[in-house]
Amino acid sequence: MNWCYNIFVTFTHFSKNGELLPIEDAVISVRDLHFQYGFGVYESLRVRNSIVYFIDMHVDRLLESARIIGLEHPYSQGQIIDFIKKVSEKNNLESANIKMLLIGGKTAEESNLYIFPVLPLYPDRKLYKKGATAQTVQFHRFLPNAKTLNMLPSYLFFTKARKEGHYDAVFIDDDGNILEGTRTNFFAIKDTTLITPPKEFVLDGVIRQTLIATAKKNGFTGKREKIRNFSKKQ
Repeated sequence: MNWCYNIFVTFTHFSKNGELLPIEDAVISVRDLHFQYGFGVYESLRVRNSIVYFIDMHVDRLLESARIIGLEHPYSQGQIIDFIKKVSEKNNLESANIKMLLIGGKTAEESNLYIFPVLPLYPDRKLYKKGATAQTVQFHRFLPNAKTLNMLPSYLFFTKARKEGHYDAVFIDDDGNILEGTRTNFFAIKDTTLITPPKEFVLDGVIRQTLIATAKKNGFTGKREKIRNFSKKQ
């Protein structure tokens, strides 16, 4: 399976298990059953003004996701951070995203860690003024604390929402509580209180964590509690 398509425009190298290689060599074998069955985890990092943001937090979450699904590998936090920095430096990244894919194997040594740059996708700036709509769907992710390759439901819900003119789809649990978006976290603001669902039910996103910390520094109170979907007919 060849990865050489538009996301690699202007980028020249990627990392496989710590080795920098030309983008043209970025392939995954069709015989890789672990990849076929989604036995892997991923993370996406932002690069702005040549700075890779929240690198420690992203690597920690990649490792935690791997732990949750029982994916064994030989990599330490320090090694992965070094791999990321080398990819950024080799490609002279100024404004981009970096994606990590850690795919399992029969043994820890047979796992593969791919790190590669991708073109950034920015929200339309009009959304900051006018807001956006979201489509609700009754669903909750399997192993919500892990960022795994099993993204088909999220992909389908997101695609449907976009086709119908919405920015994202938001998951609602069986009791009518708001959880998270297909690729977003959910927050509600009441006076100076910032409310977000308990982290045991959703992905504890890096932006989610930093937003809560920033809000607290600016006089807000942060709460993690269930949020009722009041738009649901009782």
